[in-house]
Amino acid sequence: MDIKGTMASLNKLMEEGLIDEAMAQCDKILGGENVPDGLQILALVRAQHAKGDLAGAEQSCRKEVELLEKMFGRDHPHVAMDLHNLSMLLGEEGKHEEAIPYSQRELDIVTANTPEGGTHLTGFKNALTKTFNDYARKNKLLKENEDSLSGE
Repeated sequence: MDIKGTMASLNKLMEEGLIDEAMAQCDKILGGENVPDGLQILALVRAQHAKGDLAGAEQSCRKEVELLEKMFGRDHPHVAMDLHNLSMLLGEEGKHEEAIPYSQRELDIVTANTPEGGTHLTGFKNALTKTFNDYARKNKLLKENEDSLSGE
């Protein structure tokens, strides 16, 4: 199976707003016995998110984190990527306080696996800054006309 081609096809369908078709294709293409469960869950998370089902995407993302932890261990970079996705989903749902520990754990994994931080650390800082700014505005800790917090 051409994984890159499959994901490109699913991404194209989702970009075109053909979410139901993408989900059907996930079931058809990724439902085979030879496809790792993690890839099936990832495709499901992406389709649920694109369809606007954030609660469903959150639940599926949590399952994916558990699966990756079993496959690779709690401190593997693949786990960090999914922790990032989970914290971003929680932020989109307005669950900013719940997102913070996942973001912190992501940072811990990235820092441990990338001694100098690199671009992953920059991306993490940007995501964490966005989460804090969203939380601060939602809880009226920052007014709409005030400058956002910086990631420095």
